[in-house]
Amino acid sequence: MLPRLCRQLLTIEWLILLLILPFAVFPTPERLWLLLLIPLLWLVRWVGYGRPFTRTPLDWPVWGLLLMTAVGFAVSDDRLYSLPKVTGLVYGTAVFYAAAAYTQAPPRRLWWLVAALLTGGLIVVGIALFAVRWTSKFAQLDAMLAYTPARLLEVTPGEAGISPNEVAGVLLWVLPLAVVLSLAILRYPRALWRELGGLSLVAALFVWAATLMILAVLVLTQSRAGLLGLAAGLGVMVLLAVARLRWWLAVGLVLVGMGAATAVWTAYAPEITAVLVEQSGERSIETMQGRLEIWERAITGLHEFPLAGMGINRFRVLVFDYYPTYFLSGDSDFAHAHNHLLQAGLDLGLPGLIFYAALWLGAAALAWLAWRQGATVWRRSLALGILCALAAYFAYGLVDAVALGAKPGFIFWLLLGLTAVLHGTPPGGEALAESVSAKASPPG
Repeated sequence: MLPRLCRQLLTIEWLILLLILPFAVFPTPERLWLLLLIPLLWLVRWVGYGRPFTRTPLDWPVWGLLLMTAVGFAVSDDRLYSLPKVTGLVYGTAVFYAAAAYTQAPPRRLWWLVAALLTGGLIVVGIALFAVRWTSKFAQLDAMLAYTPARLLEVTPGEAGISPNEVAGVLLWVLPLAVVLSLAILRYPRALWRELGGLSLVAALFVWAATLMILAVLVLTQSRAGLLGLAAGLGVMVLLAVARLRWWLAVGLVLVGMGAATAVWTAYAPEITAVLVEQSGERSIETMQGRLEIWERAITGLHEFPLAGMGINRFRVLVFDYYPTYFLSGDSDFAHAHNHLLQAGLDLGLPGLIFYAALWLGAAALAWLAWRQGATVWRRSLALGILCALAAYFAYGLVDAVALGAKPGFIFWLLLGLTAVLHGTPPGGEALAESVSAKASPPG
């Protein structure tokens, strides 16, 4: 009787996670008890299904990160300051395992998970229009901002508001996947009909609209790291697509790309040079000098605090006490180390960095296997989109970062959950075609 009641309760697991999302994004010590619902859900699953969570190939990195999160929180000299990032990581893990459990049933649930990921990107787009601290880096893009309603752009004037660079990083978790799916819809419309039936037209319109809106906002952020990441993600898409074509077509595409780059450089050489070569005296993290200074101090901090890091979310404060900066003023807040690997090490120590790197390697390997072994064109397209999204954010993360546990970080964990289940659960009626993949990663 009790296991049956637990299984019934788990049918609303997503609703429970949605209800506690505001408390996970804006935690306070008084409301911290609400996060106990997450381990309680795992206990309910244990009673109902005989296991606390659905097993995935990424379990060891995920639980290693949780362990080092506890360590990083314990060594923090200001736990109240570290609390938001800790709750973000715990909540993200809950989203990851909820995604893994959700797709164990009907195959079409996989596409509801994709819809949730795209919806997360659209929510970020909506928040960005009202809360981003817009900046001007490319004169050509300023003309686009002129057509955007001023009342949206000026809601958070001055220095208030969300960094456009962070918005760009979050959108890279979604946009490359949306681009791949948009192109796949145009290329394989009949396959989409076989996959979704009467919902195919609605799905196509939703994917196209989401792609255009997310792309527009990413461009408006004028984030150079974001545009670099997008180029990397689309580059992976082209490379993997070209791998199936004749070599002479690949050479032709390379030549066309080189010609286009030469033409752009010839036409806009002064503007490009002005962007790449910044004033050495400017005291800003946006300059290369500022980033190099932060990276140097981040490496020093990781060297001096290797086991547990400097405490979750504490580098941004302690750096001015331990390693005074020259290009950055002491009252500035640059949020993170502007490199996601360095930031993970500073938050969680070298063990945490190892688990974080293992999480990335594992996710990339699962997406690669799903792309190579996918039984349907749509599962291969989905896997390709995930690969592109991972490549895009990783490239972005080399010069910028969305820190682990950040408010929108649950979108990243949803992407990881989608990656794990795409490789681990075969589509209905096609289990034999993916038996090799299923044996490599059996469902929980």
